Amino acid sequence: VMQKRLLLTTILGITLILVSGCGPSNLALKSEFWQMKERKIGVAVAKTPVATTYKMGGQALLEAAITNAVTGSLESHLKTLDSTWFYDGRTKFADGLKARGFTVKVIEKPIDLEKLSKFKPATSGTYHDRDLRMLAADEGIDALVLLSIDRWGTSRRYYSVVPLESPRGFCVGKGEFVDLRRNALEWSIEMPEDMSRVEVEGDWDKPPDFPGVTDAVQK
Repeated sequence: VMQKRLLLTTILGITLILVSGCGPSNLALKSEFWQMKERKIGVAVAKTPVATTYKMGGQALLEAAITNAVTGSLESHLKTLDSTWFYDGRTKFADGLKARGFTVKVIEKPIDLEKLSKFKPATSGTYHDRDLRMLAADEGIDALVLLSIDRWGTSRRYYSVVPLESPRGFCVGKGEFVDLRRNALEWSIEMPEDMSRVEVEGDWDKPPDFPGVTDAVQK
């Protein structure tokens, strides 16, 4: 229940940013978007990468190898975490757009961006770095809202091989709106990293299941 409430809060927050065009956006939405009701919009999620440990502060190769050896059991646990809960965001986002008069289609299969060709634009502008244009014909849509988790797992700051803090739950989400005729980005926002970390409640170092870390990552 807590996880669903947190997910709903996140979706509502992203929706407010989309509506207002403010906040830590990479590309603000233009006001005329809300009048373009003739476009059929798909809402999809990108395939989520495997959760891992992110070591902040920069390390040389030998230092990284040492910390990787120390955090190996946590790393192995993070790789087992399931991210399908994130897919619920499609429906909530689609419902919000439908309520504002748009024709919307929820795309069930996650989009594997790594398997798509890199986009090479012929003109200047702001474009998605992967070529998504084939989705227009494949899904019968004109534009796409793409929700993704770029990085997730835990983050921890280091000085050389010395940890400066306990691991925190870490999840950086991103939202994009793409005009599929041109592969052009009309809106893009990524959560800032300082809003993407959650403290672990209690003792984090409880292998093999790391329950406190798992809860923080899900939040």
